[in-house]
Amino acid sequence: YEMHVRGFTVHESSNVKNKGKFLGVIEKIPYLRSLGVTCVELLPIFEFDELSYSRYNQGQRLFNYWGYSPEFFFVPMTRYGSVDDFKLMVRELHKVNIEVILDVVFNHTGNTGLDYLGKEIYYITHRGNHTNYSGCGNTLNCNHPVVSFMIIDSLKFWVNELHVDGFRFDEATILSRSEFGTLEQDTPLLRGIAEDPELAQTRFITESWDAGGAYKLGDYSKMYNWCEWNGRFRDTIRSFIKGTSGFCGEFAKCISGSSDIYKLSPGHSINFITCHD
Repeated sequence: YEMHVRGFTVHESSNVKNKGKFLGVIEKIPYLRSLGVTCVELLPIFEFDELSYSRYNQGQRLFNYWGYSPEFFFVPMTRYGSVDDFKLMVRELHKVNIEVILDVVFNHTGNTGLDYLGKEIYYITHRGNHTNYSGCGNTLNCNHPVVSFMIIDSLKFWVNELHVDGFRFDEATILSRSEFGTLEQDTPLLRGIAEDPELAQTRFITESWDAGGAYKLGDYSKMYNWCEWNGRFRDTIRSFIKGTSGFCGEFAKCISGSSDIYKLSPGHSINFITCHD
């Protein structure tokens, strides 16, 4: 169940006391149970700048709602509540056997100041300028040793200290890019995540493409035994339902476990028809 923490309860119709907060999610647990939800995937909850865009609508300041430009990788969004509030939310969800997956953005950053700490270290650059494989203005240099250590340390923090069950990697193919931006079959970061004993019981889900044209659907399940958002399932089912011709064969493959992609492991396919995008 993909969920935006603030959007889930901020409207008055939610009938909760703590609107738009981690504590508000706790108040809606009976609703989640009534739907049969066994796992929630929270859209980005790392600290981000809600005022990163100066746009107005009818005189009212608009905020960055989605949170896909993280500024800190080790703290939850303060607008949603404290660290203790987050831990309580996870604890209460676990009590009713609902797992917690975080949608994490390690492909680019907001205005973190990392440019000043070492632009060439933290970002993939070309002739001193930012590259844009993420589609968001910069690209995190995930396979530089300093950045790899930071990412793995962040994952272990959220697992060991805040007890989340797993992660969905936004634009995961950027984690497969070298310091020069080229796509690699295996990388130090991905291998480090897959082999870290502290992350052995953690669920990993990839969005197996990026804005730079990379598309590696099926690769992460084969190499690392991870699950993947099945974008082809989404596109095929939507096309078939709206009556686009020529999709009968592909539709049959998709509802049969996408066996052409996941021959031995159909359970690695996260089938979805719509999402936040």
